[in-house]
Amino acid sequence: MCYTEKIGMYTLNESQIKARDNIEGPLIVSAGPGTGKTFLVIEKIKYLIKKGIKENEILAITFSRKAAEEIKDRLSDSLGFFHNVQIFTFHSFAENVIRKYHTNLNLREDFVLMDKMQSTVFLEDHIFDFELNLLRPVSNPYKEVDKLLNLFSKLADNFISPEEIEKKEFKSEEERECAYLYAKYFDLKIQENKLEFNDLIFLCLKLFNKNNDVLKEIKNSYKYILVDEFQDTNHIQNLLINKIVNKDNNITIVGDINQSIYNFRGANLNNINEFKKSFSNYKEINLDTNYRSHQEIVDSAYKIINGSPLKSIKGNGGEIMDVFRFSTGDKELNFIASQILKLKDTDKREFKDFAILTRSNALASEVSLILQKYNIPFEFRGSDSFSNSAEVKDLIAMIKFFEDKNNDISLLKVMGFEVFGIDILSRYLISKISKILKISIFETLKFIVGEYDALYDTVGVDFMIGHGDYVNTVYDIKSFVNECKSSNIKTLYDLLSKYIVSVDGVSFSNKILEFLNEIKYFEYVHSLPDGTFIRSNVDKFMSIIQKLEDIQITKFSRYLDHIDKVSFEDDVDVLSSLNAVTLSTVHGVKGMEFSIVFMPFLTSDRFPSRRLSASQELFNDIGVDTVNGNGIDEEKRLFFVGITRSKERIFLTYSDFYENNKKQKNISPFILDLGLKEKDSTFGDKDASHIYNQVSFNYFIPKDYSKFYYSYSKIVSFKKCPLHYYYEYVLNFPKKQSYALEYGTLIHNTINQFFRMKNFEDVDLLNSIYLKNWESINSSVFKNSNHAEIFKQYGIQNLKSHIDMMIPKSKYSYNEMNFRFKFKNKYTINGRIDRIDFFDDGSISIVDYKTGSSKNQDSILNNLQLYIYALAAKDKYKRDIKDLSLIFVDEGNVVKSSYNDLDLEKVEKELIELMTKMDNIQNTISKTFWCGNCDYNIL
Repeated sequence: MCYTEKIGMYTLNESQIKARDNIEGPLIVSAGPGTGKTFLVIEKIKYLIKKGIKENEILAITFSRKAAEEIKDRLSDSLGFFHNVQIFTFHSFAENVIRKYHTNLNLREDFVLMDKMQSTVFLEDHIFDFELNLLRPVSNPYKEVDKLLNLFSKLADNFISPEEIEKKEFKSEEERECAYLYAKYFDLKIQENKLEFNDLIFLCLKLFNKNNDVLKEIKNSYKYILVDEFQDTNHIQNLLINKIVNKDNNITIVGDINQSIYNFRGANLNNINEFKKSFSNYKEINLDTNYRSHQEIVDSAYKIINGSPLKSIKGNGGEIMDVFRFSTGDKELNFIASQILKLKDTDKREFKDFAILTRSNALASEVSLILQKYNIPFEFRGSDSFSNSAEVKDLIAMIKFFEDKNNDISLLKVMGFEVFGIDILSRYLISKISKILKISIFETLKFIVGEYDALYDTVGVDFMIGHGDYVNTVYDIKSFVNECKSSNIKTLYDLLSKYIVSVDGVSFSNKILEFLNEIKYFEYVHSLPDGTFIRSNVDKFMSIIQKLEDIQITKFSRYLDHIDKVSFEDDVDVLSSLNAVTLSTVHGVKGMEFSIVFMPFLTSDRFPSRRLSASQELFNDIGVDTVNGNGIDEEKRLFFVGITRSKERIFLTYSDFYENNKKQKNISPFILDLGLKEKDSTFGDKDASHIYNQVSFNYFIPKDYSKFYYSYSKIVSFKKCPLHYYYEYVLNFPKKQSYALEYGTLIHNTINQFFRMKNFEDVDLLNSIYLKNWESINSSVFKNSNHAEIFKQYGIQNLKSHIDMMIPKSKYSYNEMNFRFKFKNKYTINGRIDRIDFFDDGSISIVDYKTGSSKNQDSILNNLQLYIYALAAKDKYKRDIKDLSLIFVDEGNVVKSSYNDLDLEKVEKELIELMTKMDNIQNTISKTFWCGNCDYNIL
């Protein structure tokens, strides 16, 4: 006979009552999606107190701070605000223990807890203090920092100490260096009184193992322990739980093995088996009723994992789950956007009722573009949604400018703040004038708004009005400059000048706040319609700045460069108050629910992800045994979680072709497992024209843009990203300087000058030319003086070691040959070839010098750069091309191919296609999410 119990406006079902009332001994509660897991945990705590257990003798541990706060708040409704139930995350519990017993670990009580952003900068700051070679490459000494921190985190999560790892038999020199660094880095953190989150549980367990009195005190403190989301525990968290359970073994774990999707974070399903072995007298209760989704959704989800479905209280009804097939990805995305707008009108839905869930952040970024196009408000819950938001980029640009007033890219961004009202044409013209003057944009502003006569005295009136391809008479420069003197540009310049003079390192965070208040930035943000998420991002950013208030201004940028590593756990609160579509990866919405869910891109290589192979990382064999299965098992569980986020309806979509891919995609095997009949859709843009206001991205194109020629650099920039090309070559915005670019220029200049001397055996001459060129290098681009000196020695050593390989094999060679030729009698292509060797048989060889790592033989066969060089050389010299070579100076490696080996037809077709699109730039630019390494990622 079934029985229930009314609790306020909720009702406990029979299995929930059994789980609540079973308080003695170990208990496993298997709680599938939508079964009221959190409700049960709270009711069990209340039941224990009702049975006479003291509040401070109950310990509840969960994963996120958000979940812990939710349990605290809901308990406060019945127990009072000042209840004393001990509710922690795993890390906050360990931190609490460590601060109490800090002296046992040689720490001060006020130790600093570093987040990932701070850890990254901390290791970078000390990377030259260690004896490293492979893990600190000269060309990029910080290249391995992220990988190392992730590995150290994995070692800590597996409770492997530096002493243990140093005893291993190393497979490579890289592993030996890593073991050395792991130990040194750990000692450094203790010395500096700084810890990372992964250190907390590690040190807590270390404390328990070495001090039995402390462990005994902790065990006696908690008579009842409840652990939520147990399927997500990793090895060290499981060890911690086993350590603190007292002799009565009164522990309840709640979880669902079908929702274990964090294997990449170390989650270990084997912990369930370990629990059963450790507590052989355990009981197990299954929560068997789903309160969230229609039965059809529940049944379909369990088909994916071959499980027995729960019983839904909602039953079946209407259109619940559909699969749609499209010919192209564009049509698929247009369908999703139009359906949201259609259902919003016909079913009286709000935007917050919808969620679009993808397998990866990159795929979610693709969806964001179509939502913008349809004017659909959305909030992106990707891992980089905070750092890539426009408001955060604004604030970062402002700080980077205050740090360095010659940072032109940042100043262009600041000039674009809505509160200043400076249009793109003005920024374009100011940038052009700065190029003519060969001074920074800030110094150009000084001339324009304050010293106009001095500007003309410097360059001359005629020069200003008509200067080749830079500033043309199509723009009335004189009128523009006069307007600047009484416009927002002067207001901005005066304001920036004031704050540049006044900023000082110690109070820099206060100066930022002062500046933002003076420009009424916060008033502007609060005036934005539906600006809740924007205001939240601004608040988060300011909290980061305040945390760094003691950091000198010159170091702020170091931290801001890693702001993408900052994570926040309160986004769910923000999202719940917004009327916006949720756009997220499936991982990002675990624990959430939505009325209607869309899951796009369901092809065999996107979901499941094509990245299913085991990672080849250092110490890949240090993990403990797991039963997580292979990669496809976790992909199934992830798909299961995605489907079960839906309460009422779910749309599953895929396309035959994506991104001009000529190979047809196959449907995801997960859809086939569902057994649903797909709906073939011929949906296109015009079908939705009556229900949405389509907006295109309007980009300013200068009037003199038609005065144009092509080059390999321009073509490759466009190929990489049309928006990057737009900033770099259409607007001619300045590029960020880098040590890689400086180094490459240094090597090229040195080789060119040395070869012109024709004295190839004079190594001293090579050395003197190199050192002379080094004097003109911009040393500020290097990380610090250590990095600059190492790089300096690195370059000359590479040249000396490999100079023989670079000496021409012909009697006559031509260095740095400039060229200009017509391609297909239509496109003018300019460029410069590093070296051409001329042979007695009338043939020539083309040589290009490269710094960095070499490529394989296959990549050269379709090398666009060498193809352009070959066309230029044949056009100029009318000779046969013997071969084409890439010489990698750093490695002493030559990659060579015959001209006849080039797939000329393929490369020619690609070249024409790219230049045709470049001609039509206005319709080619697309708004996109930026790579963190892009020069223009802040714009």
